Amino acid sequence: AISGAFNIIRVIEVTAAGADGFNRTSTSGMYVGCRSFSNGGDGFESNTATIMVACEAYLNTGRGVANNNSSLLIHGLYTHDNTGMGLDTINGGLQSFAWSIFEANASHGLEMFVGPATGMLINCTVDGNTGASTDGLSMPTNPNVNALVYNCIFSNNGRDGARAATDGDSLTIDYCNYFGNVGAARTNVPTGENDQALDPQFTNRAAGDFSIGANLKALGWPGTFPGALSVGYLDIGAVQRQELGVGGSVFGAAGGVIA
Repeated sequence: AISGAFNIIRVIEVTAAGADGFNRTSTSGMYVGCRSFSNGGDGFESNTATIMVACEAYLNTGRGVANNNSSLLIHGLYTHDNTGMGLDTINGGLQSFAWSIFEANASHGLEMFVGPATGMLINCTVDGNTGASTDGLSMPTNPNVNALVYNCIFSNNGRDGARAATDGDSLTIDYCNYFGNVGAARTNVPTGENDQALDPQFTNRAAGDFSIGANLKALGWPGTFPGALSVGYLDIGAVQRQELGVGGSVFGAAGGVIA
């Protein structure tokens, strides 16, 4: 277990642990560029406020990332091929997940807004999470406070793209794309006025390349900002199209983009 107040764990790799790879039980902190794989429990588990940037969790017997009774902020997570959910949050405070990929997990891509929680899911790709009862986004209890889901792809999942246990009227969900899910696009989830049902044209999803094709180009929000003086051209999904003349990113030794 990790101890010490407000620590930052940077570019560390954990594998083959008998239980969880990383376990934060009593102190808040941050992971940057860390990787946790092939562990007997969860890849990352925390019971305190945690920030994760550019981390990867895969091939864990449990969940990729698990957070209990606390806030969790994530940017640039890649969680895949876990036996449990890609990400699981229970009774949390603030839940904010952006620019992340949840794919090929044997349970739900992610389960969120469980219990009293306020949260956002922004520009994420949730694809190919398998099983007859497996959804891309699972909300097993009705969100009882505001939750925002924008610019996400829910595709090729074993049951629904997004599913809530009861009427999801407290959700604001829009500018999302639903494609190829075995069940419904959404169950108990409102239809956004700007939702799409298009093939994302992933470059090579089998090899983990989820950059999109032209179908979802510039269909995300914000496009025109309030005041109409600035116009953006944001794609739907976690991985944007590569246009001519655009360079690459710098990756850490253990995890993802760190510079």
